[in-house]
Amino acid sequence: MKRTLTSIGLALTLLAATACRGGGSNTQTPATPDNGNVKLGVYADTSGPNAAEGQATKNGVELAADEINNAGGVGGRKLEVVFEDDHGTADGEASAVARLADARARAVIGGASPGALAAATKAQQAGVPLLTTSKDPKVTGAGDYVFRVSLLDAFQGEAMAKWAANNLHAKTVAILSESNSDYSDALARSFEENFVKLGGQVTQKQTYAPADADFKAQLTAIRDSNPEALFIPVGYAQAGKIAKQAKELGVKATLLGGDRWNDPHLFDAGADALDGSYTTGLFSANDPDPQVRKFASDYAARFGGPPPAQAALAYDATKLLADAVARAGATDGAKLRDAVAQTSGFKGVTGELSFNAERNAVKLTVVFKIQGGKFYPVFRGEI
Repeated sequence: MKRTLTSIGLALTLLAATACRGGGSNTQTPATPDNGNVKLGVYADTSGPNAAEGQATKNGVELAADEINNAGGVGGRKLEVVFEDDHGTADGEASAVARLADARARAVIGGASPGALAAATKAQQAGVPLLTTSKDPKVTGAGDYVFRVSLLDAFQGEAMAKWAANNLHAKTVAILSESNSDYSDALARSFEENFVKLGGQVTQKQTYAPADADFKAQLTAIRDSNPEALFIPVGYAQAGKIAKQAKELGVKATLLGGDRWNDPHLFDAGADALDGSYTTGLFSANDPDPQVRKFASDYAARFGGPPPAQAALAYDATKLLADAVARAGATDGAKLRDAVAQTSGFKGVTGELSFNAERNAVKLTVVFKIQGGKFYPVFRGEI
């Protein structure tokens, strides 16, 4: 799908020229005067418990916006990113979206903070299209102005189960997950359900508490059940430690993970223990795709390191909104919402994206192999 900067600029110029929102009876007149810029609202946690992901969201949006501005702006006018720190709380997120709406943001990009549903509800009430990276399955249920650009956790569990059965030809697996984690639980349940449907056997299911650093008891039980693969749907900090301890204990299973493994700090506990492992995900800075290579190079030059997946998602969301505005041919919130909903085959650095009827992202499965402290895509498609 090709859209010229000219068409994007003209459409975004129209977008900035109107104060209309498609929010029905809940729509409020923005309090902030129009300063002539085209405003894109962004909220994320840059000072709370998810500050690293929040900063990555902010970075990705700013990089995408700069590409437009460096090419002459938005119809000759500046694309202005209006940022709000939500501090990682539900109240903070809802307040951030309200302030962005009052500041005449025509669309909003939201980070993956825990209170995303509150923010989505506020965006729906304001009639402002929201593109969120949240994986909370309830978020898009807030209404038809809310769209998810990341994948649901259950989809990742299903994809990895199919990869293990159909591509690795594993007949037996074990699962080690984190207790009291919605992310870990969703992936583990989906993986088990789909692996068993494909004729596989789960030899062991073990859990650990979030504060645990010693996994030897769980890994010993797993080792003794002799699985061909071990699914570990947890964050990168725990995954690296688990991989190191598994190697020390002589666990021979191929290690499998999800997108939260994809962080350079995964290898702090020992990169060699992760060689030959596989993860699902959307993005890797080592992807040879030219579009990804340029993005990764530009990001590293500006921010001093490789882009995390959260930055890539935010970058794509910014470009997708620009594309939707160009296709909308009008500026009110309802028409922009409809254009976003009609997105099909949008090519971004996290792959091609379309939206289903529930406004969730539909993307091809990507599987990465870990080797030498890097993630390399080895499969992209439908498993």
